[in-house]
Amino acid sequence: MVNILERLTNVTNSTEMPFGRHCVHSTPPYELSCITAAITAFLVLMTLPGNLLIIVAIFKDPFKELKTPFNYFVLNLAVSDLVAALVIEPNFIAYHVLEMNGRPIESYIGILHVSYFICCMASFQSIAALSRERYLSVRSRQRRQLSQKRTFIITIAIWVTSLTFPFLYFATSFYKFSLVFANIFILGTLGIIAFAYVRIYQRLHARVANTVREGTRRETRQLARNRAYERKATRAFFYIAVVFVACNIPSCIATYLANFCDLCSCNFIHVVRDAQFLLTLTSCTANQFLYSLRMPTFKRALKSIMGCAVRDATVASTSGQTQSQSNTEPKIKAADGNMALSSREEPWCISIS
Repeated sequence: MVNILERLTNVTNSTEMPFGRHCVHSTPPYELSCITAAITAFLVLMTLPGNLLIIVAIFKDPFKELKTPFNYFVLNLAVSDLVAALVIEPNFIAYHVLEMNGRPIESYIGILHVSYFICCMASFQSIAALSRERYLSVRSRQRRQLSQKRTFIITIAIWVTSLTFPFLYFATSFYKFSLVFANIFILGTLGIIAFAYVRIYQRLHARVANTVREGTRRETRQLARNRAYERKATRAFFYIAVVFVACNIPSCIATYLANFCDLCSCNFIHVVRDAQFLLTLTSCTANQFLYSLRMPTFKRALKSIMGCAVRDATVASTSGQTQSQSNTEPKIKAADGNMALSSREEPWCISIS
């Protein structure tokens, strides 16, 4: 444990630095560090509340329609993105604030890198699991029943891999491990997404053709609803996959440029370094909007939860006002009684005098 902590704080003393080996002692432009910290702070504000709402909605599930394998993997994706907003992005902001103020940043590099790899691996594997679930669901004739045991096993495997594999970083260096990460997890997840999407498209196209040929009368209402759900869920997965490709493939290219472009200027290396992290964190921010804003069942659950919260706040406020009124009424009545008593006693006192 002591050795791990020592490597965590002294990992930058290695001869192989994270980015641009010829720019080891180069200081990034002040404006770049400031802009990167500001963008990361914006991503924190966008990532944190949305993923928290996704987690609450799936756990509460007010209409009992969110407990599906697809949504469980979305929950896993939301947890990994939430951890990114709570751990990676604050450390990323602190790193760049210290960097632009010219303070030592060695103690933040190990924490930043390991937490980055853990959350990214969990996120990428969750997207791969979503791809597999969509492929199996669309391939079946009926809507698949919930298999909690299988979903739980896959989820545990995702987090065990994500929490153990990144510690190989301490046995190598960021320079080597980032290349392994880019080739295995980014390109591997891309391959799974591409295979699943092609097979899903072929299956849905064949299903539509069969429906047109056989006629819609043979389909029951339940089967039609199931197929409509599968199409919407598959469309949501498609958008998640598109954002994954749009953000992480350029991030993968940035990794290669930063590690192998010895002719590039140091300012360019620093820009590429920050772009690699920001692109990946942007995909973590976008996942919540791609799903929660598109699925009617999810929007219904969020409206119900938010409505209950507003209703509870209104009831609490109303009950507080009612309680305050009920507390003041006896005082008013007591004051009126005292005034009446004094008015009755006043003539008697005068008569005595």
